[in-house]
Amino acid sequence: MKPPGTRIDYAADGRDGTAQCAMEVSRIILSSAIPTFAVDKRHRVTHFNRACENLTGIRASDIIGTSRQWQPFYAHERPIMADFIIDGAPGEKFDEYYKGKYRPSEVVPGAYEAEDFFPDLGEEGKWLFFTAAPLKGTDGKIEGAIVTLQDVTREKQAAAQNRAMLRISLALPEHRDLGDLLDYISSEVRLLLGSEGALVILLDENTREYHFIGSSYEDADIQKRVKALRFNFDQIAAVEVIQTGKPIIINDIDRLKAYPDRDRKFGYHTRNLIEVPIKTGGRTIGVLAATNRIDGRFTPRDIDLLNTIAGTVAISIENAKISDELKRAYEEVSALNQAKDRAINHLSHELKTPVSIMGGVFGLLEDVLAGVAPEEWEVPMKIIRRNIRRIADIQAEVTDIMNNRYANGRRGLDEVFEQYVDHLALIAAQEVGLPHIVKRMRDRLHDALGLSGPGPATIRIAPFIRHRLKLLKPLFAHREVRLQFIENADGIVCMPEDHFAKIIDGLVRNGVENTPDGGEIVVSITEKDGGILVVVHDFGVGVPDVFQRRIFEGFFPIQNPTTYSTGTPFDFNAGGKGLDLLRIKIFSERYGFSIRMRSRYCPHAAARPGGCPGKISRCEACAGPADCRGSSETRVMLFFPEPEGLNSIER
Repeated sequence: MKPPGTRIDYAADGRDGTAQCAMEVSRIILSSAIPTFAVDKRHRVTHFNRACENLTGIRASDIIGTSRQWQPFYAHERPIMADFIIDGAPGEKFDEYYKGKYRPSEVVPGAYEAEDFFPDLGEEGKWLFFTAAPLKGTDGKIEGAIVTLQDVTREKQAAAQNRAMLRISLALPEHRDLGDLLDYISSEVRLLLGSEGALVILLDENTREYHFIGSSYEDADIQKRVKALRFNFDQIAAVEVIQTGKPIIINDIDRLKAYPDRDRKFGYHTRNLIEVPIKTGGRTIGVLAATNRIDGRFTPRDIDLLNTIAGTVAISIENAKISDELKRAYEEVSALNQAKDRAINHLSHELKTPVSIMGGVFGLLEDVLAGVAPEEWEVPMKIIRRNIRRIADIQAEVTDIMNNRYANGRRGLDEVFEQYVDHLALIAAQEVGLPHIVKRMRDRLHDALGLSGPGPATIRIAPFIRHRLKLLKPLFAHREVRLQFIENADGIVCMPEDHFAKIIDGLVRNGVENTPDGGEIVVSITEKDGGILVVVHDFGVGVPDVFQRRIFEGFFPIQNPTTYSTGTPFDFNAGGKGLDLLRIKIFSERYGFSIRMRSRYCPHAAARPGGCPGKISRCEACAGPADCRGSSETRVMLFFPEPEGLNSIER
């Protein structure tokens, strides 16, 4: 009995062996899960298995025995690849119908494989990968051809989708403007779905109107017109998506008549459309849509594709909102920062005059009290003078910081002031009739207007630091802190001597105030990368990790504010004002050197309620200086590159 759905005719060879072979081939084809059909040398379909029926929608009984092997794949009669193999057709014939789509098989001699889209296969068309191989008799002659088919539509769509998503991902950083980015995404949607247009629709929270922030149309005039349009809540189909949070497909023209204003404003006839929600944070913020599929209708498969892209759109919209918020926040912070700087600058100038007057008054007061026993007034007077000095130091440090910070911005005003200083000094001298006071008047005006200041100098680093350390040592002679200076190199730095002195003095003072009695500070100079590295290395308490990132911000003391005192400068935990490092940081930017800090905070000080006792011999956790050295340290590193045009100094 012949298997159903087959028609076998091998009358050319009546031998039982051939018939048996034919039956075996028939059984293999019909039982295969791979869509397969066969054509004999008379171009008649001899086999058409169940898998082929499912793929093409054509019953085997309707095609076997006929020469309509083209019917499942094409709307009109034409040869298929199997026909060319049977006829032994030349390459030109293959090129005529399959050029750029086929290649010889690497497995079977005389066989070919190809990949093509068949728009007449099924409702939406399908992508097929197919092979056609010759069927040969025992004599080696071609008796027919066998064709296998593989539906690769999903793979092709997935590949196209992945390529589109890759292009979109690469485009994200290139489009800073959200509208431009969504226009680009809309163009990708239009190409991917094969539609005439694509849109990104958002709801304006203020006006409660819908607008098209992104769009792409084949007609540029329509695209331009769409971008300017706004619709009320009930004028477009997107309302359904916004309300339900579910996608919609409208392939029914009559259903679109419910939204007459849409096409009237667009100047465009909508035949069908597909829309999916754009969601973020559990709420629908907009709609991604495509209109008028060029070939066919929109399908549920298109919804999956749009949903994937809608996720990227949602991220882009949220990123744009965050970016706008950050921009506004930055502008607000910048404004506050400018106001803060103005307030600090104003405070510095306001402090300068009363502090100077108070210093002068106390000088007079001391003269008045010269006849009184010193023990009656000397102690409170020292306290007052020390605190006046602290205020004066703060004012001086703030002035340095503000002057350096605004150095570039003030050059224009400085030049204007400079033009009138001499003139003002001359007028004042003429008014009082004392020509010799011109110079004094000019210097006072320079100082009042902030035009006076030290000029840059070429400084040999090692001798200068050696000299500064010599001057500093007596200031902390009451402390048991060893200061060691290691010179392994020398170099040149170009800046005002006063500024370089403030840098060295500030670092050493911070180191001494951070180091308990019995501790040590090492200042070293070495060559590094063609420049000079200056390191101030103290084996003090260290700086807590949480403070280290902000240590150069200013008004941020090195010590923990809950533990430091307000003692004499160079005392342990003397309560530094936190301006030294900020001033040095600003100097570094102005004079072209770098500053870095590395610190390790003492675990014993962190665990002890009162922090470090201020003396190694009083620390229960340390048997001696070596234990203290091993528990904490701070290194401040200054790197001075070799000044341009100057040679290195020989040691």
